[in-house]
Amino acid sequence: MAEARSVGERYVYIWADGIHLQTRLEDEKQCILVLIGATPEGRKELVGFTDGARESAQDWRDLLLDLKRRGLDMPPQLTIAEARSVLEGRR
Repeated sequence: MAEARSVGERYVYIWADGIHLQTRLEDEKQCILVLIGATPEGRKELVGFTDGARESAQDWRDLLLDLKRRGLDMPPQLTIAEARSVLEGRR
């Protein structure tokens, strides 16, 4: 997980995406799960990220629970994700 910092900001939108990277030294692709939030003022912030070998429902769940532990207690008005099933835990 990323270095833990408090998440006290209110986000109107949160973008969730898994970025798959192929490094020269690794045979397997690495996956970085990224959450970017937009404040009511329109400022974009990196809310959270973590790395792993895959983009699974459990990886997303762990990242989202980490945000909750860090103080994100108000859900955004809209969450944008490439695969809705990932955030619903069906994958």
